Amino acid sequence: MIKILYFISTLSLSDGVTTFVLNLIRNLDLNEFKVSILCSDIRTSIDYQNELKNLGVDLHFVKSPGKDGFVPFLRDLKRFFAINHNFDIIHCNTTSSGAFVLREAKKYKIKVRILHAHATRNAESFLKNFRNSILKYFALKNTTHRFACSKMAGEYLFGKNSFYLVRNAVDYSHFKYNYDFRQELRNKYFLDKGKIVIGFVGRFVEQKNPEFAVDLMDFLNDENFVMFILGAGPKYEKIQEKIEKSRSKNRIYLVGEVNDTYKRYSFFDFVIMPSLYEGLPLVGIECQIAGCKLICSENITPETKISDNVYFIGLNNIQEWIRILKSTQNEYRTVTLKNDYDIHYEAKRVEQLYKRITNK
Repeated sequence: MIKILYFISTLSLSDGVTTFVLNLIRNLDLNEFKVSILCSDIRTSIDYQNELKNLGVDLHFVKSPGKDGFVPFLRDLKRFFAINHNFDIIHCNTTSSGAFVLREAKKYKIKVRILHAHATRNAESFLKNFRNSILKYFALKNTTHRFACSKMAGEYLFGKNSFYLVRNAVDYSHFKYNYDFRQELRNKYFLDKGKIVIGFVGRFVEQKNPEFAVDLMDFLNDENFVMFILGAGPKYEKIQEKIEKSRSKNRIYLVGEVNDTYKRYSFFDFVIMPSLYEGLPLVGIECQIAGCKLICSENITPETKISDNVYFIGLNNIQEWIRILKSTQNEYRTVTLKNDYDIHYEAKRVEQLYKRITNK
């Protein structure tokens, strides 16, 4: 049996990296792989915790370097590895805090130390970018194998070094269009038949650019459109305030974090992703499976496109966003998908990769 430790920063419902890791774990052969998770945030989803425990996954938590401070994080990390280091693989899904995780893993002679690229940029601010560039160097120094969710993410983190492409795959059957879900939610929110529903799904952080969603509704200025904003994060109160000041506040629903996103995609006509940077966004894959029209910023990797329902537009060209929204109808869902992001195929491929790199 191959023993794997996944390191992630959170078990939040709205975190894409967490969703990727859980999708993978759900589809691994747990008779062949013993899975543990180390998470640097004790404030986390009870739903996820219960599911993972039912799967037989061992959960471990250390303090968050961002929320609790670097010293408590490092202290917890050292204590964890002093007791728990009998792993064949550590699969690290964050670079900055992961630099210290990979260092401890090397210290305890964990043979396979994977660094997984999930983004195409270090941070938004100059100081954070400088700090993370240094941590990136140390993370790479203690890495034995390189994974990336997209070509852009891999080239950003690993430069000219080779890497394995591991796609952010999902269960297609879970997200396919369901008319009953659509009607259930339209009735819940008392929406007339003619209303067109736009969705924003993501963490409320600088990278995801949630402010753009509110601005778009003000520029759109059309009573036929409503917007549902789903997610959580440090910018939640700021977005709440921005909506209150918006001319479109009566047409914007701030929903927060939900555990039925799969239903929402059948409810949405459009999904917008105005991100400043991305690795490869899971939301972009999930919503296409349900037949949503997806409008992305040009900062998002072209690999996100697995159907003909995707548009890439510059953030400074808001009139083009509006033109697409007003000129594209989406009442009847017809979609032809590439199978590249089907988790059933990808999990088997990753299993073989784990076996090959551990020689087991």
